[in-house]
Amino acid sequence: MEISQKNESRDALLNALRTLAHYVNEVANGQLSLLLSTGMVLASQPSSTQTPTMVEKVQLRDGRLSGQLRLDFTPVKAAWEYEVEIGTMASTGEITWNKVILTTSSRGNVLSEMEPGVRYCVRIRTRNGKGTGDWCEPVSLIAR
Repeated sequence: MEISQKNESRDALLNALRTLAHYVNEVANGQLSLLLSTGMVLASQPSSTQTPTMVEKVQLRDGRLSGQLRLDFTPVKAAWEYEVEIGTMASTGEITWNKVILTTSSRGNVLSEMEPGVRYCVRIRTRNGKGTGDWCEPVSLIAR
């Protein structure tokens, strides 16, 4: 009973602190001097001096199950997230891009619901507060 009371009290306190932080952010309206005057510890904002570079060393491999592909690539330091575009390649070599996924991870991305026997292409670009990087060269693999 004591543990459940502590957990309930903790949840109530966290909720009150979230509400307070939201209120302070609304009143300050982004003014750093007002935020600093509250005495609250500010979370550092992700910062970058330029648009992130292009993703390199993209690898597309078979997943553990049929209809899955695994995507890995070298992380880019200045990137906040990665935009992954998935498409299919026709027999003529033309790529039709039809699905976009956002991820913050550069390792172990599992692309599921792939139709076996179809050649899928993937290209990636980086994003941060300064903008969006260039698309990498597409890589392809036939789903099993």
